Amino acid sequence: PGDLLALGMALMDRANGMGDQYHAASCMRDGLMIAVLASVPVRIGNFSTIVIGRHLAFDGRTYRMEFSAEETKMGIPVEAELSTALRPSLDTYLRDHRRRLLARGTFEDSGHLWINRCGKRMDESAIRTQIKKRTRAAFGKHVWPHLFRSIAATG
Repeated sequence: PGDLLALGMALMDRANGMGDQYHAASCMRDGLMIAVLASVPVRIGNFSTIVIGRHLAFDGRTYRMEFSAEETKMGIPVEAELSTALRPSLDTYLRDHRRRLLARGTFEDSGHLWINRCGKRMDESAIRTQIKKRTRAAFGKHVWPHLFRSIAATG
């Protein structure tokens, strides 16, 4: 889990040094996806449907992820506080990078957290692809999102 979190943080640090461009926005998004999933390894079905204000809540101090029992595969609610170490990057992604990605499309903002290069919500397949691409580049082999859950359980 520590290696995955470190990769996510490194990608977000790289994005912060890239300036105002699309590549910075996608690098920040991918790093944040990896860091959040390493911290709170939820199922990809839930991860891909995160809506700001519904599944991602902010109380002025911390961010929380919340899914009702009806939204989870096992019928058990999921509630988890994100590490305060992720707050600055999440704030930056929401304030700058997510907006930059949204601006690449002509779609109404659905409120979904993860936005693709065309300005639309990322689906499970796109999230898997980006995570596999970034982990393969870092580790020499890809780590798919489901494996994050196994890594968390054993790490």
